[in-house]
Amino acid sequence: VMLLVFNASSYFSIASDWYEKFSTNGAAYQSFALFDRGQEANTTPLVTAAHSESTPNTSHFPSISELDIAVTPPDNRIIIPSIGKNIPIQDISNTFLLEENWPALEDELQGALKDGVVRYPGTAVPGQIGNVFITGHSSYYLWDPGRYKDVFALLHNVEIGDKITVFYNQKEYTYVIEEKSTVNPNDIDVLRQTDDKRLTLMTCTPIGTALNRLILVAKQVS
Repeated sequence: VMLLVFNASSYFSIASDWYEKFSTNGAAYQSFALFDRGQEANTTPLVTAAHSESTPNTSHFPSISELDIAVTPPDNRIIIPSIGKNIPIQDISNTFLLEENWPALEDELQGALKDGVVRYPGTAVPGQIGNVFITGHSSYYLWDPGRYKDVFALLHNVEIGDKITVFYNQKEYTYVIEEKSTVNPNDIDVLRQTDDKRLTLMTCTPIGTALNRLILVAKQVS
C-alpha cells in the first residue's frame, strides 16, 4: 500500500498509458511530434496593401517550407515518440566529478532532475563520438516539487527499433534503440565511452524502487 501511495504519479502514468493504447487500439502517440513540418503556415495576409487589379497582392506570411529553415527548440530536448515524451535535457558541471566529491555530485544531479532529465557529466554530447548518457526518474518522493519525478516511468515500453530525437545546441540528432537490459546499480560499465556515436538512457526499475537500472542503448543514425 505504501509503495502504491508514494509512487502514485508513476503508476498513474502507466495506467493512463495503458488506457490510451487500449482505447485507441494501439494507435496512441502515432501523431506525436515536436513540430509538424509538413503543415504549411497560415498564409492569410498580415497586411493588405492598396493595389490595383493589375497588381497582384503577394503579401503573406512565409511558410516554413518557403523559408527553407529548420525549426528547433531553443533549449536542449529529448523526444521519445513511442511513449509521448518531450523532455528538457539538463547539463551539470563536471567539477565534482573531477574532484571525486560524490555526495556533492549526487546533490547537484538530484537538483537538476527536478527540471528534466540529466546528461551525466563527463560523457559525450550529441553529435560527438562517444556515449551520451542521460538519466531520469521513473519515480520519486510524492512530496517532491519537481515536475519530472516520473518522466521515465514509461521507459520500459520503449522497444528495440524505436526512434528517439535529440535537439542539442539547436541541432537535431536521430537515434535508433538497439539494446535493452537491466543491470545492477553498481554496474558503471554503462557509462563507458565508445568509438561510435551512441545514446544511453537509464532509470530505476522496478517502479518505486532503486533495486536495478533499466538501460536502453541507441545508435545515432542522423
